[in-house]
Amino acid sequence: MIMEKKPLVVVNGLVRRDAIAYLKEHVDVRQWTEKTVMPRETLKEWLVDADGLWCVRPLDVDGDLVKNAPNLKVIAQAAVGYDNVKIDELTAAGIPYGNTPGVLNETVAELAFTLIATASRRILKMLISVKEGRWAQRPSNIKGFDLSRRTLWYYWDGGYWCIYFSSCPCIRYDCGIP
Repeated sequence: MIMEKKPLVVVNGLVRRDAIAYLKEHVDVRQWTEKTVMPRETLKEWLVDADGLWCVRPLDVDGDLVKNAPNLKVIAQAAVGYDNVKIDELTAAGIPYGNTPGVLNETVAELAFTLIATASRRILKMLISVKEGRWAQRPSNIKGFDLSRRTLWYYWDGGYWCIYFSSCPCIRYDCGIP
């Protein structure tokens, strides 16, 4: 019985153990396990024999990175954007690239809501006041203002997640995530 060789995937940083375990069920994995950023020259050496690259740490991906990786078939990035990737150079090399668009849409909207609620209740100003020992000086507007009589919603608007106060149409936040 001839054992077929599994494809080799290089992972340029630390990820959850269960993710690596799942990956190892399907491919051979060579992972950078240091807490430091993987040196580019080391990564280039590892890619010589690799079939895939999973970018989990910041990395400039370009033609120079893959020029000596004849078996490289795909690059996946665990991130939303691709401003660090030279798509035209990967296309010229015949290597498809994938990322995770949209994975943070709800996270950004929730963070925006948290910031709005924090500002409306003056949380940071009151925290500073307490830390400075002025907690007994109760200003008249200590509680900030209620969001309960306002409607805050986020929605998809032609390619962007937006946050909107219906009681105050001038407040609108475009998350900027296409």
